[in-house]
Amino acid sequence: MLFNRIKLRNILSFTDTTVELRGLNVLIGPNGVGKSNLIEVIALLHAAPTDLQWTILQLGGIRAVLSLTGPVPSPIAKIECEIGLHEGIEYALEFTESAAGFTERGPRLWRQSSLFRTKL
Repeated sequence: MLFNRIKLRNILSFTDTTVELRGLNVLIGPNGVGKSNLIEVIALLHAAPTDLQWTILQLGGIRAVLSLTGPVPSPIAKIECEIGLHEGIEYALEFTESAAGFTERGPRLWRQSSLFRTKL
């Protein structure tokens, strides 16, 4: 699967970040800038259809995955991505902390066109 763009909000070290991607991407930078966290976000996207809870546990639990640097004690983490070469398909996943561990706020998938969005 090819991601053209990934937008991250309140997840791991990202408070509000958009990453543009191409066919070949190389992550270079000093320690602590989010290279490994971006790879972990891609792992969350990969696990979302079937094993999101297990992947969150593997990353240290929901409190480790949520970006807790902002003013909200339990923020809503959001991952949005544009998928494919020219199809214009977008996917969004939201989750937050709850008494049961975490609550997924329904993934959304839609086709983007120049005029409107069509829910798939």
